[in-house]
Amino acid sequence: MVRDARRRLATAHIPNYAHASAVEASPFADKTFDSMGATLVFGFVVDPMRGFRKIKPVLKPGGTLLLLEPVRAQGALAAGVQDTLVPLTTRLSGNCQAMRKALTSPGLRE
Repeated sequence: MVRDARRRLATAHIPNYAHASAVEASPFADKTFDSMGATLVFGFVVDPMRGFRKIKPVLKPGGTLLLLEPVRAQGALAAGVQDTLVPLTTRLSGNCQAMRKALTSPGLRE
């Protein structure tokens, strides 16, 4: 996936960088990025809050973190359906914990 992303990003009209590593072990220096994006990542992270704590320092002040993550629905019916499907979806997705309750963290805002 990273190889494909790098190939596509090479033609982008803005500076960019694609990297794959464990979010808890980010190799980047503080205040490196204006923005960061993660798609379907945090369902695979054992301690998501630790991952967020590693991301925050590498963003420049006022930087943006863009996430695309499935989370547990707030409505009782939809959440019940999700809860019923969790064992199946977890097994099919390589142990992804996709239907966790949405996380919030001081210093990170929606």
